[in-house]
Amino acid sequence: MTSNDVSCPECHKQIKVKPELQGKKVRCKGCSHIFVIPAGNAAKPAAKGSAMDEVESYGIAADKDEGVARCPHCAKELDNPEAVICLNCGYNLQTRQRVATVKVEETTPGDRLMWLLPGFLCLAGIFLLIGFDLFYCLKLPGMLVKSDWSFITYGGIRLWVVIISIFIMLVLGRFAFRRLILNPTPPEQERRV
Repeated sequence: MTSNDVSCPECHKQIKVKPELQGKKVRCKGCSHIFVIPAGNAAKPAAKGSAMDEVESYGIAADKDEGVARCPHCAKELDNPEAVICLNCGYNLQTRQRVATVKVEETTPGDRLMWLLPGFLCLAGIFLLIGFDLFYCLKLPGMLVKSDWSFITYGGIRLWVVIISIFIMLVLGRFAFRRLILNPTPPEQERRV
């Protein structure tokens, strides 16, 4: 029960058909033209060395490799027919998942500095806010005694400015503590191989 090759009369594409389809209509997959397979005439075989004879999917010669165990993911030959994992691509034949190879890159001093820099900036922000609060509460009221802007030094406004700045300092301090004390080393950079 071998298949024969027939050439489409419209686009001349080679089509494989079974012998029992001789005398029946078929549709060309290339141009969708419908034509009758010649009866009694074995179709002309494709020229030797054509792409359909020599190579199938994945660039593998069809006639030579029958019975060879291949990886369903990369189509390379398996070392052993009972192999569980393809050594070429890492595909696990039992779980049907590909095991990815990951390479961890070395952490450089620049990476470490860039990891710690936000923590140091948060500490600098805390010190700036403390300086601002001291200036706002102690120096500014004396500077704006007879000014149109003296209302910003009233006790209620000063209290809320200090409360908001303390809240911001707590957020910055929490981040700085986590980055500089709890987790001072940057995470590993992984690269798929």
